[in-house]
Amino acid sequence: EVGAVVTKSMRLCPAEYYRAFEIRGDSIAVIGDDAASAVVYSEVGFAITARGNNIYLARLHVIAQTLPSEAEHWLCLYDICYFNSRLHQGGVAYGGGIWLQDGANATIVDSRIEGGAIGIALQNRRGDRLIGNALTDLTGWGVFAQNVADEFWIDNSIERINRACIGPDNRHYDSGCET
Repeated sequence: EVGAVVTKSMRLCPAEYYRAFEIRGDSIAVIGDDAASAVVYSEVGFAITARGNNIYLARLHVIAQTLPSEAEHWLCLYDICYFNSRLHQGGVAYGGGIWLQDGANATIVDSRIEGGAIGIALQNRRGDRLIGNALTDLTGWGVFAQNVADEFWIDNSIERINRACIGPDNRHYDSGCET
């Protein structure tokens, strides 16, 4: 079982389930098995959160969830939005698969991320590479990028990302439910 904080490189065991964890530090790799049968899952927040430079994530299968209480809400792209006469938290607060924050030169390669609002969130990053990932069945954004530069996104697939909701005008929408 992986602990709550990962500070050194590791390889995940085939066909095992791992609860959400945080990577803290530089030059750390988390690598799944060749068949990508190990699963990292989260019921709330992000399955993997990483802070640091030179993070390498490969062959991971990440499963996240959108809370039923948030499933039909209008999405707020920003940290805080005001609609329906109140403030709403938004952006990365929705959670999802992988959240890279505050660093540079991370690589996420050949991974499958499904469920949750956000597939991969990049915040305050530079020079990251997203290569050959499958982002599916999300209720918000495939890639959420805020304050990033010199990013490389190559050969990623993004499928079935949609959200029905009740908008700020109290009308039902089948899709496009974000600020």
